[in-house]
Amino acid sequence: ITFGYFDAGNDWWWAIDNLQVFKSYTVGSVEGFDGLVLGPNVDEELAGDAVWTKTAPAGWSIDDSGVPGVGDPDQDGVTEWAGWSFADKDWWAAATGDQRRSEFTKASGTIAIADGDEWDDQPHAEGYLDTFLSWPVNIAGAAAGSLELLFDSSWRPEYDSNYHQTANITVSFDGGEAIEVMRWESDSNSPNFHDHNTNESVAVALNNPAGASSMVVTFGYFDAGNDWWWAIDNVQIAAGGGSGIAISAEGGQIAITWESGALQTAPAVTGPWTPVDGASSPYAVDASQGQAFFRAQ
Repeated sequence: ITFGYFDAGNDWWWAIDNLQVFKSYTVGSVEGFDGLVLGPNVDEELAGDAVWTKTAPAGWSIDDSGVPGVGDPDQDGVTEWAGWSFADKDWWAAATGDQRRSEFTKASGTIAIADGDEWDDQPHAEGYLDTFLSWPVNIAGAAAGSLELLFDSSWRPEYDSNYHQTANITVSFDGGEAIEVMRWESDSNSPNFHDHNTNESVAVALNNPAGASSMVVTFGYFDAGNDWWWAIDNVQIAAGGGSGIAISAEGGQIAITWESGALQTAPAVTGPWTPVDGASSPYAVDASQGQAFFRAQ
């Protein structure tokens, strides 16, 4: 890297400091859902010729097997929201009476939406709305522990005796067991409670193991009904040099080792992250202390 300063004379200066190189790149493209072909409204009263679809992007898939009444237009609630769907953001807000949906300004065009509140506005078979949106990603060559999931989010929760709207993200590497890497619950007494945030950017560490060549990221929205929504946009996987973090457990002790960076901890995967003062690898944690999350930055 060469810093050039030339054709200069009695014409002021250029000064620099704090130089660094941060290794970071995006695995694949940013998925903003704007390439999807949208069709007309079905049950929503606000008419539109190109406003909504259930057809996911190429490679993505939707599992609506847990949606009560799915496949029966008379028993699936408001059809547009019977599971994860994709819709024009502005039409979604207008068709549903807004109720703070228009606050999702980080998003644009077509977005992915799981909206239990609006789904429940028409009759449906008994049960909660459970729906899952999955994305397969080629991660061959990524350094261990280097991958992060980045996306913009609009989340409005509600919790009562009838509904317990929950969102989570799981990841499966090379066809293995799905591992939960993020969980948001609506119950304010839960350690996983995530308060109203209708317009935020989210980063989730994926802790990819060494040698993994593929993964499937799944966005889950479940135990939902008449209790608001979760919408996402601008989804991407970012990768850096990797900290090589690894965790093992034995005899009630958890050992955390990492190759580079400083150890940080948080009560939830979404933060807030704080340094672990004086921590060096390996770092021991007593499992009886309860749930905690760690990363090396």
